[in-house]
Amino acid sequence: MDDAARLMALAEALKTGGLPSQQALADAAGVDQPLVSRARRGELKRVTGRVERLARYVDMRIAMLPAAPAGRVGDAAARSPRLRALLSCRDYLREGCDPNVLADQVAILRRAQGRRVRARSGADSMP
Repeated sequence: MDDAARLMALAEALKTGGLPSQQALADAAGVDQPLVSRARRGELKRVTGRVERLARYVDMRIAMLPAAPAGRVGDAAARSPRLRALLSCRDYLREGCDPNVLADQVAILRRAQGRRVRARSGADSMP
């Protein structure tokens, strides 16, 4: 996963309900609270050692959260299609799968999505 995707995944993960306060996260991860705040707002530009530490800690804390009761969605990954997609890509790559195949499939999806969007907008503009 590239830096932009990792930072986006961190921003989404920090919005997960049930996490401690930003200050508590910062203290436990060994970073400062403004870094946590900027990460949550998606304002970070690159992945540094501090960002990696924060991401590892947040991932660990999310894994420790109790599962949502059946029929209710309680975590950010389940609520956010964007985060779910990013985590799926991360897991795919962690399993040793070919990143080129993933990139090719994303390109195919973009082309398909573009056609669908153009088709809908063209249908909307017809009298």
